[in-house]
Amino acid sequence: MNYSLKHNFWFGGQPVEISLPDDWDVTVCRMAADECPELGREELRKRINAPFGSPTLRELARGKKEVCIIFDDMSRGTPCEDIAEIILEQLHEAGIEKEHIRFICALGSHGTCTRTDFEKKLGSRIVREYAVFNHNPFQNCRFVGATDGGVQLYINEELMRCDLKIGIGSISPHPVNGFGGGGKIALIGTVGIETIHQLHTASLNCVISKKLSFTGCIGNLELDGMRREIEQGVRMIGLDFKVDAILDSGCRIVECTSGDPNVEYYEGAAISARLNFSDCTPKDMDVVIANANVKANEAAIALSAANSLLRPKGGALVLVDHNPTGQVVHQYGGAAGYFIGGASWRGIADRHPNVDEVVFYTPFPDLTSAMSFGDHRRVTVAETWEEVMRILAKYGAGSRAAVLPDATILAFHKT
Repeated sequence: MNYSLKHNFWFGGQPVEISLPDDWDVTVCRMAADECPELGREELRKRINAPFGSPTLRELARGKKEVCIIFDDMSRGTPCEDIAEIILEQLHEAGIEKEHIRFICALGSHGTCTRTDFEKKLGSRIVREYAVFNHNPFQNCRFVGATDGGVQLYINEELMRCDLKIGIGSISPHPVNGFGGGGKIALIGTVGIETIHQLHTASLNCVISKKLSFTGCIGNLELDGMRREIEQGVRMIGLDFKVDAILDSGCRIVECTSGDPNVEYYEGAAISARLNFSDCTPKDMDVVIANANVKANEAAIALSAANSLLRPKGGALVLVDHNPTGQVVHQYGGAAGYFIGGASWRGIADRHPNVDEVVFYTPFPDLTSAMSFGDHRRVTVAETWEEVMRILAKYGAGSRAAVLPDATILAFHKT
């Protein structure tokens, strides 16, 4: 049986072809988004011009002096160019000139982007004609106050000096906030490292108090510890307008919401809950093959989601990730050596202790990326699919396998 996985979105879109034995029992966990048509620029324009809980962007822009547009980084598959071009059209129609508009990549604590990254996200024209900057969580962040929950908000100074603040991102199931999107673009993406730590701590405390499992958090709006702080923070910093795409496994925009970040978020989350969830939730699988395309450089999310489908003890997790840049530099959660790491790094630990094999299928192997998936000594790297199948040879006729078209944005209904 042959399967084609959408892949390499930022690097030409070449799919990855895999094959599994005909005598295996294989379930493909499809999501509805992959059956939806892609939105063209005119459809995007209509959705941006029909905001939730907000005047139109053109109305908001009247009389404003300085504009900042923040957008997500390469750890997200959001194709921002068409959305950004529509936003710029409306800003110019409202009388705002180019030199009063800047873009800031909302990195959070991720590594910085390059000009080629900015071109992939925004297109060459915008990079040529508008200033595009990286956020720095360690410098130039202004203290604007504390939330009712005690989170101290340090926000990008350039953003705060602008009187119109706009965000571009996407909404999908997320393990730390239920769904990504909304005000998280600013209240993680453009805050100081202290604030990033406090927001993640709020999420962790919520997980503990509500006794949620990691996989039980993905796509679950009960996980609101971080989100409550973000929604208050949005008001405190004055994030005016947000555009959120809903993506399929190939990073096509299949839906879009816009408007007040705290209002459009829930509209978009409801759509994502319909389009990014799988109708099937297979259990007790011997092998789970998890593709990582939309969030290729944060692929640990894919393994954690896939782990929940395996049989209680044993089995194999196979991560398909052909991203040539490796896993994202993570100053908050990643390793910075064998003994040191970011504030939330807990050392080299086995994240999948009940799994027989964790197989990292990539033509671009590197040890540090393997460390992102747990104890790298238990991660087997395979550079070809033939190598993967040799590793899986012990799983014979009748083995049960699940294929996840994109496990970085796919969630499963509770059973």
